[in-house]
Amino acid sequence: MPEGAGKPRQLLIINYHQDTNRVVAKLLQVRGYRVFSAATLAEAEQILIAQQVDLMLCRMTASDGDCAEFIERTFKKHHVPSVAISGSLETQSRAARLSPHAVRGILWIPIDTTTMYLAIATAFSDSPRRIGVCPDCDGKGTIALLTTKCRCGKCDGNGLADPTIRD
Repeated sequence: MPEGAGKPRQLLIINYHQDTNRVVAKLLQVRGYRVFSAATLAEAEQILIAQQVDLMLCRMTASDGDCAEFIERTFKKHHVPSVAISGSLETQSRAARLSPHAVRGILWIPIDTTTMYLAIATAFSDSPRRIGVCPDCDGKGTIALLTTKCRCGKCDGNGLADPTIRD
């Protein structure tokens, strides 16, 4: 059972690739999580209405809406944070710039299980660290100086950090 004894944490996977959802769900169930799966944002919204969800693993591309907006709206409405899943630099950077309360980490495709488990554990912890997000600029891509901003040197302005590098 995941950290935090008692009832299992409930995760919602939102990804249009249903075979991947089944495999990831099985991996997470073995780790003690209860897992729901949705192929669209509309399906995910129905699950969020019907079930208590503790964390979403949300692919940043969907056929039926803006995933970044969905993540922010879900956090405001249901208080459910997310770990974003992305396959492109553009959607990774977009996820990194979302509220740190709403997006607790970013998984880059292809995803290795060690990084996935670490991102989920970190998302449930009180750590300010967000897997996949540059720790120097916190995903903003810029560093505030006294009166100006400059491009972050650690992430070269994209707001991302290699999720496999541990501090």
